[in-house]
Amino acid sequence: MDGGASILKFVQMQQCKMNDKPTFDREQVVPPIQLFDNLYFVGNPEVGCFIFKTSEGLIMVDSCFAHNVETILLPGMRELGLDPADVKYMLVTHTGPDHIGGAYYFQKHYGTRIVVCENQWKRCPSPEENEARIRRAQEPDFQYNPFDMRSLIWPNQDMVGRDGDVITLGDTQIQIVKTERMVGGGGLSYLATVYDHGTPHVWCTYGNTNVVGNLEDMALYRDNVQRFKEYVERLGADVVISSHPFVDESVKTMEQLRARKEGEPNPFVFGKERVARFFDILDLSAAVIAMRRELDLNEAGSGPYVPGVMDFINGSINPNAGK
Repeated sequence: MDGGASILKFVQMQQCKMNDKPTFDREQVVPPIQLFDNLYFVGNPEVGCFIFKTSEGLIMVDSCFAHNVETILLPGMRELGLDPADVKYMLVTHTGPDHIGGAYYFQKHYGTRIVVCENQWKRCPSPEENEARIRRAQEPDFQYNPFDMRSLIWPNQDMVGRDGDVITLGDTQIQIVKTERMVGGGGLSYLATVYDHGTPHVWCTYGNTNVVGNLEDMALYRDNVQRFKEYVERLGADVVISSHPFVDESVKTMEQLRARKEGEPNPFVFGKERVARFFDILDLSAAVIAMRRELDLNEAGSGPYVPGVMDFINGSINPNAGK
């Protein structure tokens, strides 16, 4: 099976919860990497961020957990020759702590503009509460829990990302598509042109791959996947990469890219047909999860449904989780 087909098979198994063991190791080191002429990745197997190099500075998509900033993100950028102070915009897919965790740091230290969808800006704590969180984080006995939304330090409310908006910086434009995965929730996905040795391709990333919530939420998720697929097909996307490498085994694809020889294709260029198929898999996998929920089964279909951690964190809090 070739690389593109095997990746799609892995995504299907991952999204349908068929993997019977963890698919990533938080301790694994993933060297920062240049994916395309103008696109870089810094992170670990759990989560990372994309960085676009433009003629007028950098655009970052997501920012990992807060504790990753000084241990992974900043050192990785410098290793790639990228100056963190040049990050003009940070586009946030959604406000889970593994995506917006570094936003406060970049806004405070570098004046980075932070783009979040309107519904999720509304979850921002009051300035007084945010200041209290900052003070608590500086106390000697502070116990950091990356999944505790009550301790997440938010950036000051800034730019609202709306469906159909385009962020432009120098020679680069990034298309924003609103892709909610829960009723009343939020989320943004992105498309942009990348270049491989000067040859243009269209890259995309989906902001909410995991399926959470109740049946109404899952129906909305499917609608938004299909809406984003329309953008993918209209703009001719032939590259799709998740910010969660464990979703699409992109750590392996990065290894292939590092071993690439002159004249060989970039392994991240899957082609338009396979990129479209990626989103069909997200949609059909959500349908499978929904059918299991209708039968009061858990996500894997292996036992009764019990609300799980992903029903209550990463901005996915929903008091109606379940049927």
